[in-house]
Amino acid sequence: MKIEKSLLQILETQSVSYETEAMQAVMVDLLYKAGANITRDSMGNIYAVKGVPKKGSYYPCYCAHLDTVHDIQPEGLEVVQLKGGWLAAMSGQTQVGIGGDDKAGLWAALKCLQELPCCKVALWVDEEVGCVGSYAADLSFFDNCAFVGQADRRGGGDFVTRIGGESLSSPEFLHAVSPLLLRHGFNACTGAMTDVEALRNGGLALSVFNMSAGYFDPHTSQETLHLPTLERVIAFMVDCGRNLKCTRWEFPAPRPKSWGKAWGKPSDKRKSDDTERLRDWYSKHESFPDYDGDGDSEAPVLPWQF
Repeated sequence: MKIEKSLLQILETQSVSYETEAMQAVMVDLLYKAGANITRDSMGNIYAVKGVPKKGSYYPCYCAHLDTVHDIQPEGLEVVQLKGGWLAAMSGQTQVGIGGDDKAGLWAALKCLQELPCCKVALWVDEEVGCVGSYAADLSFFDNCAFVGQADRRGGGDFVTRIGGESLSSPEFLHAVSPLLLRHGFNACTGAMTDVEALRNGGLALSVFNMSAGYFDPHTSQETLHLPTLERVIAFMVDCGRNLKCTRWEFPAPRPKSWGKAWGKPSDKRKSDDTERLRDWYSKHESFPDYDGDGDSEAPVLPWQF
């Protein structure tokens, strides 16, 4: 399996929290070559815009973070391709983490911008030390966006709809994205801290999601990346951009939380309303893809099954 030059360039560029300048330079160059207009704020966050939406449409938007947890290796990094589309990283004779968290997400965002005629991309500094960049985001950048997606989770089958006890997307967005989840084989789940959660906590009143990016054993020296899985993730994200761009999927931002207090949870009525809307969609579809190859069709895990 051939590795695209842009992915190889991203994977072999070293970046760690507070030292993302090299990755910033690489991503600015790649986004510019893909046709984007680019601005960068004083922190190093990158905002890229390509094209102008047609009347009645909005920008699909994708984000990722520029840092990893892996120390800078003086000898540099070399990507090694293994059987089955697996990628690992070596520094000299020693295996080191490939940094798929979140270099895979950076490439996914880049590929979405390349594939779509109109697209926005936001890249954040220092997610691994508390979502520093995304908590300082210029939220006006998202005023004409349909949704914000991110690929910043290990594995290959997760679509994160809740973090920290809060929903990330409106019931209407979940309803609309359900056919695409079925088509590409992703299951809804809860997740952990990442930039899209920080955007919501910072006041972004828009549906967002996080999802698997095809990396495994993150934050370890054995971290690897499965390229076929990452390509499937990108196909889903691009599909979202093509099919969900005609609505601005607004969703009220969560109430500010105070440390020491319990995380807020949706009311019983809210959960009931969400459940009924999604059950109604699934009741009209009698067959589902065979995800695990055992010959039986099966429905994905739904938000009310958490």
